[in-house]
Amino acid sequence: MNKTAAVAALVLLAAFASGCTTMPGREALESTTAILPAAREPGVPRDGRAEFRRLFCDIARRDGVAAADDPDCTEWLWRLADEPPAPAQIELASAPGRLRWFIVTGALGDCFGEDSLPFREGIRRLAMQGRSVETVLVSGRSGTQHNARQIAGAIRAAGLAPSARLAVMGYSKGAVDILQLLADEPALAARVAAVVSLSGPITGSSLADRGAWIHDHLLANTFADRCDPGDGGMVDSMRTEVRLRWLADHPPPEHVRYFSLAAFPTWDRMARGLKTGWRLLAAEDVRNDGQVTVGKAMLPGSTLLGYANSDHWGLTLTVENALPYIAGRQDDRQYPQAQLLEAIIRYVEGAVDGPGGSRGASGSPDVSASGGSSGS
Repeated sequence: MNKTAAVAALVLLAAFASGCTTMPGREALESTTAILPAAREPGVPRDGRAEFRRLFCDIARRDGVAAADDPDCTEWLWRLADEPPAPAQIELASAPGRLRWFIVTGALGDCFGEDSLPFREGIRRLAMQGRSVETVLVSGRSGTQHNARQIAGAIRAAGLAPSARLAVMGYSKGAVDILQLLADEPALAARVAAVVSLSGPITGSSLADRGAWIHDHLLANTFADRCDPGDGGMVDSMRTEVRLRWLADHPPPEHVRYFSLAAFPTWDRMARGLKTGWRLLAAEDVRNDGQVTVGKAMLPGSTLLGYANSDHWGLTLTVENALPYIAGRQDDRQYPQAQLLEAIIRYVEGAVDGPGGSRGASGSPDVSASGGSSGS
């Protein structure tokens, strides 16, 4: 997107904003409580925040990205008022787990080269550890059915053994593309052990509800010089009405373990190009990342991993390299994406393939000193 088009897009979106909502301070945000995913089985807790925090912090301290005066890594992961106490220390094992990982790109994910790809550095580091993590680049401007076919093709082209078990992680719209894959490809779905949503518009986004007309009439050609237009279904597939109706008609398969991680930032970590989106969504919930509210980012029946102190782009992308003005932030420190990715993968591997398949009382992995959370 050239600068003129980007500024025009922001001005057009701003016309839909109501008032000048101010972001609450950090203390006010921390005093809120979690929105837990809807449980598929009555009475089953789905809160994995304490276990995940401990694992993330161990990795962050190992890599020197956690401050000495921040033992719970609250600089990077919000600790809300209702988070349970952290468990005992986790011993990290180095052996890779038994899942084959695929990460699906989000909306406009093919528009800005490598800076649009989630967790680039994290994937490279995990490869050095012997973990196989592949990126599935889907059409950034297409709808879910089109992209589900692309995901299926990429998995089949990977040449996996028939017994291989899959874990699929979706960033942003990639998460709803994965849900479409599970519905459209039952043979592949049977091999999927885990699905992770990272700020996915699982039950839609009010920005898509407001933005369909703008996209269809004014912005359809904005990215013509950057990426293929695909089938044009990107925005419509994220509308709240569409997502709720789809979920009602397509209950997620029960054999899959689901995990959700959402985000909302302090104002100094909000990219310029996402501030208008934040204001639009703030009428619904100030805890939003500029694209989706935390409540709408929850996969049904999933374990809540936590809330990152990040905007939508900063969670996994380095798009500020391609769009330094639009994606610029007052606090220009990069979110510890590589550490976040490693923590997610080790947590999920522990939940799915821990010793004896054991889980903690909260439906989370066994986080004893045996290293069960690492999936070794």
